[in-house]
Amino acid sequence: MQEALRELVRRDDPEAVAAPALRERLVDLEGTLEQHAPKSDLRSEWLAFRARVMPKYEELASSLRAASIHVPSLRPKNYARNAFHVFNATASLTILELVPSWDVVIVIAWAGALAGWTMEASRRIWPRANDFMMKLFGPVAHPHEAHRVNSATYYATSIAILASTRELIPCALALVTLGLGDPIAAIVGRRWGRVRWVNGRSVEGTLAFVVAAWIGGVALMIGVHGAGWAPALAVAGAAALLGAFAELYSRKVDDNLAIPVMAWVGAFLAGIAVG
Repeated sequence: MQEALRELVRRDDPEAVAAPALRERLVDLEGTLEQHAPKSDLRSEWLAFRARVMPKYEELASSLRAASIHVPSLRPKNYARNAFHVFNATASLTILELVPSWDVVIVIAWAGALAGWTMEASRRIWPRANDFMMKLFGPVAHPHEAHRVNSATYYATSIAILASTRELIPCALALVTLGLGDPIAAIVGRRWGRVRWVNGRSVEGTLAFVVAAWIGGVALMIGVHGAGWAPALAVAGAAALLGAFAELYSRKVDDNLAIPVMAWVGAFLAGIAVG
């Protein structure tokens, strides 16, 4: 913009000369742009500016939500969070598959959920605890989580609920759907998403969600549980599709709770259908 403006101001254009007021305003605009243009690395300055603005935005958004006014939450690109997502799902899936007793699995799952809700209560009672936890988990946290229940707490709660059903394959597919589908959708949607549809989600991100969760689910059912191709495709596909549906429409319910629950429902019903 600056280069184009300099060229426009300095070129010998009879029409521009005939309009000195216009040229004067262009010169003023050129000076303003020069004054406020980044003096070093544009990306670094933008990231620093965004880091300063995001907490203020979420403070304002929190007060508006309290008045029943919907304001979208900020979800900036965060590869560390995506990796953390995959790690949690992998760890949970490992416990689910390797621990031989459902009672032990359920105790572990509910202990995690209880720990999460205990931290949520402490953050509401003591603001310093909230500041400490947001600093501690800052690399993997979204800005809005300073004012709302942390997604990890919803994640732990969903695992506890699913473990209580004692249904191995639906639980495993729910973890795969959340652990692969959600972060892949976030990466693809932010990087290549162009066509927007439900709740600001992109078609590209949703397709990536379904494909990643479907492939991961089929690999789990065939490689770990020895299922045939037909039931693996049907059951994993149902989990992936309902998980993607939950990700699209979970505006008031955190998707870390909605996605695994809906994926479990899809896998369970498809499992009944294919026997």
